[in-house]
Amino acid sequence: MYTVMKYKFFILSLLFTGALLSQSFITPFSSLPVGEEVIVETEAGETITGTIKTGLLAGATILSLTIKDNAGKKHKFKSKTGEMKRIKIKLGELAKLQLQQSALMGGTIQSIVNQDFDEMDSREFAIFERALKPKKKDKYQMMQLLNPGWDTVIKVYQDPSAKKSMSVGGVVGGVVKSYLIVKNGNKSIKLKKKKYKKEFTNLFGDCDEMMNKFRNEKIKWNDFAKHVHFYEKICGK
Repeated sequence: MYTVMKYKFFILSLLFTGALLSQSFITPFSSLPVGEEVIVETEAGETITGTIKTGLLAGATILSLTIKDNAGKKHKFKSKTGEMKRIKIKLGELAKLQLQQSALMGGTIQSIVNQDFDEMDSREFAIFERALKPKKKDKYQMMQLLNPGWDTVIKVYQDPSAKKSMSVGGVVGGVVKSYLIVKNGNKSIKLKKKKYKKEFTNLFGDCDEMMNKFRNEKIKWNDFAKHVHFYEKICGK
């Protein structure tokens, strides 16, 4: 833990001493933390609490999950059936270290600076939710929510097939080029960096305050998290 934190603070102090981090999405899991506590909410209305025994994570989606409940009974789930509705994974020390290392070692200096490590350290759960795949009829996937706490209208999930911009010297690049978006509980849609300016009005146009605030600003993909956060605070229901 000490080595990771030392590296983080070195980078931050070297480049942006005293700078405030911008609003950003959380760092997603690259693998499931076996042994951590988990709460599974099912379509049938059950809530099962236990620990993760095994799980298959492909990209950003959970394909299958096996947990052992507090009575010692095993429960096996597959996301494609739609049986799981919501999964909350307790973030213990090992899980948090895994997330911090993923953010530090897998990103560029630019992406590290944009990461809110204080939020990551204080976060209690990682949340996966069921959503319908884009352009797929009744095909479910369990996706990790990237904006918990400001997601009442627009939910942002990691796109399992998202590409990143090329890293240049470990300093710039590494920008995610697409996310999966669910607005008002509808089917998920893929939002792409190259189409963001065009889709901005479609996504936020029902909020007059939002449109007035950003009408004269250049619409940038790097500000997408800030835009979602503003929309939630001003026009969220």
